[in-house]
Amino acid sequence: MADSAIVITSVNKAGGAGQITLLVGTSGGGEDECLIYMTLNRVEIYASKTNNRATATKIGDTTGTFVHGNLGVSETWYYWFRAIDNNSPPLVGEWYPFSPTDGVVATTSNQVPPPNSVGTPQLQDGAATAQKIANLAVGSAHIQALAVKTANIDNLQVTDAKMVTMSATKLTAGVVTATLTINAPLINGGSINGARIRIQATDGTLVEPGIIFNSTVAPNVSSVRISQTGANGEAAVYGTNLGTGPQSHGARFNSVPITGPAGGAALLGLPPASGGYAVWCENGTVGPFTGSHPGFIDKDAPDIPLGSILVDGDVIDRRGVDDTVTSVSLSRKAMDPAAIGILTRRHALDEASLHAVVDGSNVPPMKFDETVSPQQRLGSGALALRKHRETWKQSKAKRANWAGRFDGVVINGLGEGQVLICGRGGDIEKGDLACTSDLPGIGMRQPDFDLGGQRAQLVTHYTVARIREAVTFSDPDEVKLVACIYLCG
Repeated sequence: MADSAIVITSVNKAGGAGQITLLVGTSGGGEDECLIYMTLNRVEIYASKTNNRATATKIGDTTGTFVHGNLGVSETWYYWFRAIDNNSPPLVGEWYPFSPTDGVVATTSNQVPPPNSVGTPQLQDGAATAQKIANLAVGSAHIQALAVKTANIDNLQVTDAKMVTMSATKLTAGVVTATLTINAPLINGGSINGARIRIQATDGTLVEPGIIFNSTVAPNVSSVRISQTGANGEAAVYGTNLGTGPQSHGARFNSVPITGPAGGAALLGLPPASGGYAVWCENGTVGPFTGSHPGFIDKDAPDIPLGSILVDGDVIDRRGVDDTVTSVSLSRKAMDPAAIGILTRRHALDEASLHAVVDGSNVPPMKFDETVSPQQRLGSGALALRKHRETWKQSKAKRANWAGRFDGVVINGLGEGQVLICGRGGDIEKGDLACTSDLPGIGMRQPDFDLGGQRAQLVTHYTVARIREAVTFSDPDEVKLVACIYLCG
């Protein structure tokens, strides 16, 4: 049974002079038909001179047309094909043809390539002649009078001792293909360039890290630095841990000086078996700490000064018990218990904006949710995938609707910061509490409670912040930005 849902539907072949052209047709695996990792990556082509797949070897890959070249006259070949998708590791489709003894058969023509068929475009100045090659001969003058003789290489064996040193100048523009270990002397300050480098264990389970950076660096130098550009790109670093144990975290970071006490240590993306936290401090604390909440404000709401107090409106959406998002507006009455915090940022929304209550991806999700069992993931999983994709479509529709109606706001509710305060509650001493006032978005000194003739301030359901500096006002409507500890969380 095939792992991939991609099906090879047809193969057209044509024999020519010294070559056979193959055109492969497939169904399924289009970008508009399925998840991106289930799309077609390539079709592998195997060939044999006998009609038996057991004797066939792989000759190449294609996504459409493939030319099997350098063949003889009237030469017959048998071909088998299979589709590979973009999964990691990739899933493989059924053989085409399915029968191991019924390959697609094709024969080259009985003609040979005409004389000088490799002409000016390929050789610039025409056919290759002895006269043109003569000046390229490797003679004693080219190798500094050191002729290569049997005596020089003993029994014609090339060894490390005879090679001595291979430098960049001796391999100019060349390519060395080999199974080897690349260590510092081999690279020696050079660079590895390529559009993509993939490191994948092909011989079982890794028993040590796949990549190790162990270096002493100069001041202000990092062992690893990543820089990327591109509209609507993914995160510069994207990690997924598919392990199932309680230690299968997304990432672990720590500071352990060679001398002195250890610094902070944190985990990112903890597995469910360890609580499912996004961030976990193994050592140390989170700091500087200011707790912020997301919110939505009407797109046509006027500009609001930073430091203004916002109040809850309607609940727009929710996900689980961890996340909700509400519409918010400026506070407009004194001692309003609906105060949620202080405006710190306002930003435009678009369909790809990140939200706490829905998936923020602009492409279909590439993972199962927690409701999908390992058996479903390894089995057909079709129903679960369909459900997951439908949820993503609903999330995308929500994000589009919100982008048309709202701007996003970031609201400070915990930690330290500043808040706009007026003089309607009187002057303020260090440690006084603040609440909303009748001025839109502006706080004031919270009124005292009378405790049997003793005046006191108490934290209540409408307290917004504790003030950290003494402030005087020349007018009840004078407004100042005042240091505080937020108490809305």
